[in-house]
Amino acid sequence: MSLLAPLFALGAVAIGIPFLFHLIQRRPKGETEFSSLMFLKPSPPRLTRRSRLDNLLLLLLRVACILLLALAFTRPFLRSTALLGLHAPARRIVMLVDTSASMRRQDTWKQALQEVNSVVDDLQATDQFALLTFDASTTQVIGFDDLQDTPNARRGTSIKERIRDIRPTWYPTNLGLAVVQAAELLETAAESVQQEGSLPPQIILVSDMQTGSRLYELDAFEWPADVKLDVRTVQPQKMTNASLRLLPPAATETVEDQMRVRVSNTQASSSEQFQVGWSDKQGKLLGREYSIHVPAGQSRVAKIDRPPPLATHVRLVGDDHAFDNTYYWATIKPRARTLLYLGEAAPDDREHLSHYLKHLVLDNATATVSLEMNDGTQPLINLDPIDTPLVVIAQALPAESNRTLKRYLAEGGRVLLVVPRQTDSTDFQTMIEQLTDAGDVSLQEAEIDDYAMFGDIDFQHPLFQVFSDPRFNDFTKVRFWSHRRLQATSATWKNIATYDDNDPLLVEQQYDQGRLWILTSGWHPAESQLALSTKFVPLFTNMFQSEESRSLLSGDYAPGDKVLLPLSDTSIQTPDGKTVTATKSVFTATEAPGVYSLAEDKGPQSFAVNLDADESKTSPVEIDTLEQRGVVIGKSRSLQELKDQQRQMRDMELERRQNIWRWLIVSVLGLLFMETWLGGWITMRRKTQA
Repeated sequence: MSLLAPLFALGAVAIGIPFLFHLIQRRPKGETEFSSLMFLKPSPPRLTRRSRLDNLLLLLLRVACILLLALAFTRPFLRSTALLGLHAPARRIVMLVDTSASMRRQDTWKQALQEVNSVVDDLQATDQFALLTFDASTTQVIGFDDLQDTPNARRGTSIKERIRDIRPTWYPTNLGLAVVQAAELLETAAESVQQEGSLPPQIILVSDMQTGSRLYELDAFEWPADVKLDVRTVQPQKMTNASLRLLPPAATETVEDQMRVRVSNTQASSSEQFQVGWSDKQGKLLGREYSIHVPAGQSRVAKIDRPPPLATHVRLVGDDHAFDNTYYWATIKPRARTLLYLGEAAPDDREHLSHYLKHLVLDNATATVSLEMNDGTQPLINLDPIDTPLVVIAQALPAESNRTLKRYLAEGGRVLLVVPRQTDSTDFQTMIEQLTDAGDVSLQEAEIDDYAMFGDIDFQHPLFQVFSDPRFNDFTKVRFWSHRRLQATSATWKNIATYDDNDPLLVEQQYDQGRLWILTSGWHPAESQLALSTKFVPLFTNMFQSEESRSLLSGDYAPGDKVLLPLSDTSIQTPDGKTVTATKSVFTATEAPGVYSLAEDKGPQSFAVNLDADESKTSPVEIDTLEQRGVVIGKSRSLQELKDQQRQMRDMELERRQNIWRWLIVSVLGLLFMETWLGGWITMRRKTQA
């Protein structure tokens, strides 16, 4: 026999009450004096303590009532041997394991593996299990179908073998994307893996939950109501962590000035004093070491000397975790680039287009830009999008040059066509048709009463995005004295900006990797005020420096970033000394921080890859942050907990069917009737004997 509520058995201690009542002495309480005895010496009888029980049958009935009543409250039942086997319901589990750079902190990855092993050891044969790892992206290590052909005895070993070689990467953390993809995986597999009597699906997340994790994917995702997220946070014993970054030079700084370094300390840190200095490849300190005081949860900017010879990185000392204590530095050699102008040149004439291109400064830290002018009659030879990012055309070109420009555009070049004022010739229209594949291009001089202005502008386009701030998006001061009306059939270009009369001002056609723009007015004073406005330089800079061009060996990369190379088939030496050949002009193997070196005909170049700044924000995030984005948080139950719950439910069902407690209550009532009758009979007998 088993008990559903065994604590009520403590009520059996009440059997002592009948024993107590049966041991109570009944002594006379009143006293009567007789006059005939007043002169006698009192000699009361010696009384002994009464220790025997009388009316044993009555006592036994009362004790039995109490025992049976306590037993009834414990809700006893009999277990059937046929029902002793327990089989926990099937579970669908997706386990998410964080492998981002912050998991490189001491003991963090070891704790994560312990959590994974505890879940794997708890799996049963009917469970459906999938394992995903995530950093900036999500990788499926084990799918729901991967273990179907694996014997049950080998499942746990097979899973552990697959995760044995997994290590934290150097990539940032995209927690929101990983959780969304895990929930979508459960939804996709719901029909194929659903079993009768299975539990709702669950996600087990093993992560350090650092505040640098990206969560914005959760904002646009509707969380499934039946999916719960079990967050298992792993944290190192020592929480002091500081990071450093070199800051770009300010506008007033010169090459001879010191460099600025920012040191950030996390909120949970117990140390506030750190040392910063330059080091070489072997980690040897070069030059002076600077001491910086940074309170917990704050950042400080300090100046240090520029890197001495052989220096490759700045190193920080003084915290508990070294994964983000290094910032690599690579000296970028400015590359020579060309702005090519095709058309009539008059650089000293203020009323000419070329004059303002001559005075346009496009140099930056990675490139020195020179202006090359060509009257258009010379052939275009070796036109490379890397060396010549932008070609400005102000007159019609021969058919051979147009074919060269189409190849240049397909390879990623950018061309700006400035429609000239003389439209009596159809050569320029023909050039537009050849370059854009548009049909029946028409160019006509627009009729303007006084002047035209900017109308609609696409501020989301990369050319105008810099002006999207309300402080800079006022184009009303730019006036156009004349412009051309551009029309075509079956054109695939897009209007980026129009005049106030809805005529196209600037249109764009996209090629495989290149861009072609058509400007229907000039920027010189004879046709507009554009060259004299504050909009001209940023607009032209965006045309010359596309997003790809700005990132070309810029020196500011994080692991996983794509690096555009000046040439394809380039040999690159990675920080671990291996040599990789990039067959394309894009290098994607930026897997670890360090200095990458490549050889070019024009001299060796190098670029640095550094840890994403968000990975250094290691303070744990509150779980409420996930709940505020709609995630349902709930702890997953282990196999033993499920078996205990199933056992309790089975016991309740057995007890409900047997209802032994009802028969015990009936027995108690019967015993109480017998006790009442017996007690009355004993009382009547005593009165009769008296």
